[in-house]
This record gives sequence, structure tokens and C-alpha cells, in this order.
Amino acid sequence: REGLLEEYTHWNMQMIDKCFYHTPRDLPYANIRRSYQTIIHLMDGDIEAGREQFRKMGDHIFDHDGRASKIHMSQKGKVYPPVSRLFLIYNYDKVLGKTDPGLRDAIRKEYPFAFHVFSDETHDLHDRFLKDQLVTHSETIFYPEYERVYRLPGGRKEFYLYYDEDQGIPLREILSSG
Repeated sequence: REGLLEEYTHWNMQMIDKCFYHTPRDLPYANIRRSYQTIIHLMDGDIEAGREQFRKMGDHIFDHDGRASKIHMSQKGKVYPPVSRLFLIYNYDKVLGKTDPGLRDAIRKEYPFAFHVFSDETHDLHDRFLKDQLVTHSETIFYPEYERVYRLPGGRKEFYLYYDEDQGIPLREILSSG
């Protein structure tokens, strides 16, 4: 398992460094690779390297108001509703809550918008998503199962991540192998 994670990290970082030239056209694709890399670092226990991937992605890519726009993708007959990319941060919060509460607090300070409960109608999707991730699925982390890049009307390309709630990784598996 460790060898596979290390090999995946090597090839994934090669894709980011050599195949994407860090132009606006390539940035969404590089950020998709970085989002996968955050999960790999969570699984291999290299939390700081995972946090570095978050920093490289930048705050602007996280959906501050909960779920992404109402774009639904289908693949192999399954419909994927788009979800907030905040679940990547919530994955770290869940693991660090069990392993390193001090570092968990640091991540909560670094990304305060992710953990803020607005309790207003404008942000009800965000509040619902936060509760879904940290209460309902508090013992499960998720990895992106499907991704898609779109050109926003009149704007730049942006990426969306999708995951399947039935395909999460139980937290106990991460903690027992890390």
C-alpha cells in the first residue's frame, strides 16, 4: 500500500509539474490533480504535504456557499450531483480531530469560512453541507470519484468535483494504516 501511494504521488506530481504549464487554461486540471493529492497525503500520513496542496490550489477554488452550481454529471448511468470542494478540508478536519487536535485547530483557523455556520437563508446549502460532512458523515472521508472542467459563462474555466456517498472510506481504515 505504501509503495502504491508513493508511486501515485510521484506520477501525479509529474503530471502537475510537467504536463500543466500553469496557464489559466491548465490551472483547473492541475487543481483537480492537487485535490486527489490531498487525499493521498491524508492516507499516507503526510499532513503538511497535503496542506501545501491546499495552499497551491488557493482559497478562491473552495465553494464558500456550500454546493457548486446545479450542474449534474452522469457517468455509466449514475447521476452525480456536484458538491462543495470543502469536503477536502473536512476530510482533514475529521482525521486530525482523532489524531492531532492542535493541527486541526490550525486548519480551522486557516479556513474559517469552511466551518462557519451562517444560520441564514442565503447560506443554507453551506450550513447543510457542513452538518452533513461533520455530523452525519463524521466517521467517513471522501475522495473525488469524478471531476469535470467547465468554462463559466463569460469567465474562466472552473472545475467541479463529485463523490459518491456510498463509496467513502471509513475513518478507522485511515487511522489503522497511517
